[in-house]
Amino acid sequence: MNDTSQRLAGRVAIVTGGGRGIGKRVALAYAREGADVAVVARSSEEIAQAAGEIEALGRKGLAIQADVCSPDDANRLVESALETLGKVDILFNAAGTRAVAPSEELPYEDWQRVIDTNLTGSFLCSQAVAGPMKQAGYGKIIMVGSMQAHSGAPFRAAYIASKTGLVGLTKGLGVEWARYGINVNMLSPGYHETDIILHQIKIGQLNLEAIKQRTPAARLGTMDDLTGPAVFLASSESDFMCGQSLIIDGGWMAYGFLQM
Repeated sequence: MNDTSQRLAGRVAIVTGGGRGIGKRVALAYAREGADVAVVARSSEEIAQAAGEIEALGRKGLAIQADVCSPDDANRLVESALETLGKVDILFNAAGTRAVAPSEELPYEDWQRVIDTNLTGSFLCSQAVAGPMKQAGYGKIIMVGSMQAHSGAPFRAAYIASKTGLVGLTKGLGVEWARYGINVNMLSPGYHETDIILHQIKIGQLNLEAIKQRTPAARLGTMDDLTGPAVFLASSESDFMCGQSLIIDGGWMAYGFLQM
């Protein structure tokens, strides 16, 4: 998807988890739409490559190695973006992880790791950009949820709890910061062609044919199916959206009919 209308021209974005998966694809989509982009992750090699691809698109790319679970790192990554790119208009909170295990066997360390990364990390980075965005009178903060933030699934208690927590965080920050011109909303993917989903299909944790049969659109979502809504939430087209979740799932959540 290369046709763009430069909807983010002159904007600066921070994308956490920007070295791979949804984060990287969204970072590149933002660059194609005219934004300079800081990509953040713990892996310096991945974000260096992502920043290089952003530069190849004619935009400024900045690689920031940081752990979103750390308050100091969250503040530092925002300060680095401000110092190098001049401002921060957009924050896309894509850093995330999961743990798959029977809930009665889930180690505490795995529970805490998932909550810290998915929920607390998104809060810390949002908190860190709030000051500069308030001062500018403008900002777009996008949480990355999941359709499982709105439903249940076995063996994924920590992941579901963290993503459901993001629904509440999105509403709480959204109504608190809207008066400052900051829009806080959430993108909730269903089953898409991400590295994680494709890996789970490969190792047998997910059944591709069952997913297709259960999904009204009868396919996995592509990454382009996610980048379009991600650009919309980062653009002025979503200026009157506050505390909302966009569920991009091919109709999975809407479908309630049992085929006999």
